[in-house]
Amino acid sequence: MADRRVHELARALYQGKLDRRDFVRAAASLGVSTAAIELFARGASLAQNQEATPAATPVATPVPAPPVVARPCGETCLWAGKLVTIQAPDAPVAVPLEEVRDEFEAATGARLTIVTDPVQRAFTRLVDDATGGTNAYHGSLVAMSWLGELVGGGLLLPLDDFYRDASKFPKYDVNAEFEPLRQLRFFGGKQYAVPYDGDGQILYYRRDLLNDPNHQTAFKTAVGYALPVPPRTWDQVRDIANYFNGKDNGMGGPVSGIALPLKPGGQGVDLYVSLSASFVIGPGNPILYWFDPDTMNPLCASPGHARAADMLKALSRLGPAAMANWALDDAWEHFVKGDALFTWSGGGVTPLAIAEKQPTVGKIGAAALPGAMSYVDPKTGAETKVDAPNVVGNTTGDSWAGVVMASAPDPGLAYYLFALLATEPKQRFLAARVTDRVNPGHGYQIPPPSGSGDIADYTAQGWDRQDAADYTTALASNFTDKSQLPLLRIPGAERYLAALDQRLADFLSDRVGSAADALKQAADDWDKITDDLDRETQRLSYLTMLGLPTPPPSD
Repeated sequence: MADRRVHELARALYQGKLDRRDFVRAAASLGVSTAAIELFARGASLAQNQEATPAATPVATPVPAPPVVARPCGETCLWAGKLVTIQAPDAPVAVPLEEVRDEFEAATGARLTIVTDPVQRAFTRLVDDATGGTNAYHGSLVAMSWLGELVGGGLLLPLDDFYRDASKFPKYDVNAEFEPLRQLRFFGGKQYAVPYDGDGQILYYRRDLLNDPNHQTAFKTAVGYALPVPPRTWDQVRDIANYFNGKDNGMGGPVSGIALPLKPGGQGVDLYVSLSASFVIGPGNPILYWFDPDTMNPLCASPGHARAADMLKALSRLGPAAMANWALDDAWEHFVKGDALFTWSGGGVTPLAIAEKQPTVGKIGAAALPGAMSYVDPKTGAETKVDAPNVVGNTTGDSWAGVVMASAPDPGLAYYLFALLATEPKQRFLAARVTDRVNPGHGYQIPPPSGSGDIADYTAQGWDRQDAADYTTALASNFTDKSQLPLLRIPGAERYLAALDQRLADFLSDRVGSAADALKQAADDWDKITDDLDRETQRLSYLTMLGLPTPPPSD
């Protein structure tokens, strides 16, 4: 449980009143996790370095915390003396909640308790609390893949009435998010989540290496076509990664073609899902990727999915063998240190390089994920060839958002906190800060020409201007692609993905000989999960998730 002492320690560290050693010792004694301690330490190091050392490009003095938005309620507090308990995943996601504690309490008159649970156990603890009658959590920051199960179980309160009440709550624009993200906050036509973080996977690459004239000439000679910057197809990514694999990284060491987290449970399955979308979804098949909505039969064994798995395997051979045991942070570290040419992931990669002051700062390009030159309808097996790369956007990731539990005694309090964090001034600050992993998903967080934001939001917090432009443009391009991969938001979503993850690992490690065999095994696993959870119940949830009509209830 995070308490005021942790917040006060962090503030002293950021202000230079407490050195790192004493902070680590004191925070550990309060039960703060190693990951959270490291996050606070990185943030303090970045802020102190920016204040003490002039950067090569002059930047504004960084703001130490998000701007204050809410006014103290004085003698007219609506919730004076009330208590509210909010669950959040462990740091860094929970850090901004701690930062607004004083502001929230002054504006409401209430007392806030924040309980941080490890990400791997947060969902189970939330459901157990709500279904077991304890009802200790009044609200939570949840991953959007959990929403279908939470709504289906009647555990969440719709937020539409709160959102329309301009007199009590901080105002934010739910329509300011890019449409694929905005849709995640709704289920069955009702708003259940307050926007906070927007996830989507993009391609990261070493801009300096790809733009090197010597490499461009040598690549064309070796491969037979001009080196595209950025690559627009997965075939091009493979060819470029293969060309660069083992060459000088420009920093005195070798560069691998790619860095991927391939350990089961290490989020490699998310990379596969985003990659495979362009092999399955297209203009003739806008939404079918996971299941047949008529039968709930799995579609993951389709030829398009298998082609994507073969591509993932080819790419996996162009990085260190150790990638088979890498989790997400391992792959990120390998890339930001300059030891890989490519990675693709959510929005945390460039911020990590800045937070750690890695030598790749100023050298990280970013773009929307590449596409395929054909896609295969997963129901009919019909292949459609295209003249331009078939690019499919995604909202792969958690896209953390605030929800209010149906059992909350004072539900407005939990909503107030999440609405406060969703206001534009705070969201603009959090998206640009490199230590909290809040990713841009609103138009006002994206500088022109892709949005209405301000590049100064980023340069003021230590970003290289070109890195910031590439990063934000890539995310905006991803979220505005006409084709979009639906995020799986039905009961058992994590079980389905875990089963697919293990079968892909079997294929990548050659324990299963072909992608088709591995994906057929995954489809069999999915059928068992669906039957275990009740096929018709799952089908109704899936139809609702896709925005398709659901049959009327039977008498």
